[in-house]
Amino acid sequence: MQKRIVLVIIGVLLLNVALAGDLKLKYKRYLNARFGYGISYPEGLLIPQGEADNGDGQKFLSEEHDVEMAVWGGNNALDETLHSRFLEHLQSKTNDHPNRNVTYKHLGRSWFVVSGFNGDKVFYNKTIFINDTFLVLHITYPKAKKTMLDPITSSISKSFKYLSTPKTEPLPTK
Repeated sequence: MQKRIVLVIIGVLLLNVALAGDLKLKYKRYLNARFGYGISYPEGLLIPQGEADNGDGQKFLSEEHDVEMAVWGGNNALDETLHSRFLEHLQSKTNDHPNRNVTYKHLGRSWFVVSGFNGDKVFYNKTIFINDTFLVLHITYPKAKKTMLDPITSSISKSFKYLSTPKTEPLPTK
C-alpha cells in the first residue's frame, strides 16, 4: 500500500514538472499563407526544417530527431468527408503500421483527433476540415517522453487554427 502511495506521489510530481516546463517554453508561430492556417511550436524543442516546395506546410524536428511534428494543408481532391477521413484514421493495425494502437479518438463538427501508440512511439493526429480543405497536424515522440510531451502536444494542438481564406487574404507576418 505504501509503495502505491509513493508511486502516485512520484507520478504527480513528474506531471507537475512537465507542466511547469511547458509553461516556461517559448512558443513561436508558423503561418502558412497557401492554406491560411497557423500553429505555435516550442522554440528550441522543435526546429523548423523549411517549408515544403509546394508551400503546403512544414516539418519540425527535435535536435535528437526523436520528436517530429508535421503540418500541412491539402485540397479535397478525392471528395472525401471529414467522417470518412476519421474512419480511415481509426484503423489501428495496418500493413504500413502493424504495431499501431489507437487509444483516443474524438470527432467534432469540423475536426477530429486520433492518437495512440505505434510501437515505442506516441502518435497524435489532428485534422481540421474547412472550405473543402484538410489541415493536418501530425506529432510523434518516444513513449519514454510521454509525460513531458503530452502537455506540450496539447498546447500545440490548441494553437492549430484556420486563420484566413487561402491565397486571397495576406497573413500577418508576426
